[in-house]
Amino acid sequence: MWNIGFMINTRTISRGDEFRSLKGDWNALLARSSQDNPFLSHEWLYSWWEAFGTEAELLVLLFYDAGLSGEELVGIFPGYVRQSGVFPPCRTWRFLGSEVVTSDFLEVIAARGRENDVYRALARYLEREWPFHYAEWTDIPAESGLVERLGAGGPHGLNGAVWRADKFCPYLDLPESIDAYFSSLSINTRKRYRYRRRLEELGMTLEYVTDPKDLPAAIDDFARLHTERRRQKKGEGIFATAAQRQFYRFAFERFLAEGWLELVFLRVGGERVATVCQFNYGDRIYYYQTGYSTAWEQYRVGFVLISLLIEEAIRQKKSSYEFLRGREEYKYRFGATGERRLTDLIVTNGNFTGAAVYRRRVWGRRLREFVGKILPPPVKAGISRMAESARTGGYR
Repeated sequence: MWNIGFMINTRTISRGDEFRSLKGDWNALLARSSQDNPFLSHEWLYSWWEAFGTEAELLVLLFYDAGLSGEELVGIFPGYVRQSGVFPPCRTWRFLGSEVVTSDFLEVIAARGRENDVYRALARYLEREWPFHYAEWTDIPAESGLVERLGAGGPHGLNGAVWRADKFCPYLDLPESIDAYFSSLSINTRKRYRYRRRLEELGMTLEYVTDPKDLPAAIDDFARLHTERRRQKKGEGIFATAAQRQFYRFAFERFLAEGWLELVFLRVGGERVATVCQFNYGDRIYYYQTGYSTAWEQYRVGFVLISLLIEEAIRQKKSSYEFLRGREEYKYRFGATGERRLTDLIVTNGNFTGAAVYRRRVWGRRLREFVGKILPPPVKAGISRMAESARTGGYR
């Protein structure tokens, strides 16, 4: 279906085969956008749809500039609709990748310089079409123009409410040299480097998985080490269900083919004792997940592996090491220099079901905030950790 307005044509994509065929145009637009990151890549989002799209409806919008020289793709809304709840049952429009797995920096993809045109076309679509009860878009960069344009008080007159969610993504601006990085660390952190020397004496080596034939076994070992660490912390980890295992197999295979996947193991005496999955994408490294053998915990194998990977990122002249969501203490021990904030945006059009669900969500959030104020800090922190673990399957 096509809608025309503001010289932008809007096409809806509702079939998986159509979505699959978009890979080239999708990634080409992403590369010339200011939103470029691995969690918006076709490889990541199509893998998510394959694994988790059961009983959901694909609703991707493509925005084309209808110029004299022909149509040019200038924007993509990567979305799907899922029905949930019993009273009332609610059809919610969300970003692909926004459930089950941790996907940071979700967003409408727009060609650089055409963001306002795309947001305006999206608003026009919402005014004309509403094949759902309400839209809940999560994990958006707080500085996104999407929040400014369609949120409360935005210029398009939509019923948008911004939820200032406390979701922070620490990052490390990488210095020019390893010596400069080491000197920036605290004394206590530098003392931990003695574990590196001990492991070097035991024959420590780094292993990068680069051959597709080696990937299935490597994923099995990654899952084993990750799950061992998560169970130690009373969590399930990212491989708890068949759908999760399917997603990571698909996504890792596609990322490896593109040269983005860095699945790295720390070996000692031939044994894989620690692992990190990170994405080498553009001029940044995105640290995603880790795991290690608890039998080697006394050697701080997780710390040693991450320190080696940060040094390699410096050698590669990367601009930043993105630790992604979560304010875990170890990220600041490694020298995180700033935080990127994520927020959520809900858009309604006043329909009864959408308004009822929205009010229920607002009052539920207010109740949690009230309870949080009266609970002792240790109890509140424990509940927060359990809620995040339940939401993400124990990621990070």
